[in-house]
Amino acid sequence: MGLVTPAAPTSRIPPQSALSSATSGARLAAAVVVGAALAAALGWLMARVIWLPLFAGVFFYLIEGLLVGAASFRIARPARPLGRAAVAACIALITLAGAAAGLTWEHRYVVHTAGDPPRFADAWATAPPRRAGRSTVQAAASETMRQFLYDSFPPGGIIGYVRWAVRDGSAAIELPGGFRDTVHLGTHRGPVWLGRTLAAAAMFAAGLWAQLESLRSALPVNNILAPGQEADDSDNAP
Repeated sequence: MGLVTPAAPTSRIPPQSALSSATSGARLAAAVVVGAALAAALGWLMARVIWLPLFAGVFFYLIEGLLVGAASFRIARPARPLGRAAVAACIALITLAGAAAGLTWEHRYVVHTAGDPPRFADAWATAPPRRAGRSTVQAAASETMRQFLYDSFPPGGIIGYVRWAVRDGSAAIELPGGFRDTVHLGTHRGPVWLGRTLAAAAMFAAGLWAQLESLRSALPVNNILAPGQEADDSDNAP
């Protein structure tokens, strides 16, 4: 009687291609949503960092892209391999969402700080020493700035802020009581504002690409050698 060799057990794990086809759409959509949400949250901080001297704040958008991209990669990883177009679309959507959120936070920051010292020094000097009096100066300046954008750069809001920043970035406003001063964006005015905003978006997208481009590979990309493994510098190295 011959020896019967038992058949190898059948693996219950679906092939990688089956996993990718079943989950790639949902995984990629979730990665975009999480990336956009995280970019929107970090936008509050970036709206302040962008004003660093010598435009140093633009560099931090690369770091933001790396952080957001890392979170999105963790979610989209089971859907690999993805096509180049899918990865590019993911990056574009997150970048657009991040840029929209960043402009929203920046608009709010500029409007809400329109009355901060040293602006309107006379108004601050005559304001009651109590916190309520100082808040009145800030509230009046914010509302006046908001109305200026609405009247001079319709429809106001974020669109009006963008138009104002690109056109001039300087506003002479007057508070109730005749207190006058100028709110301006310093060196971040006119074409310079547009250039640094586009540069920040490009840095953010570059950070996303650095994290997400390996989704195009079916296998994990690893540049760490195992113990005892020799480096392969040939062009055929995986």
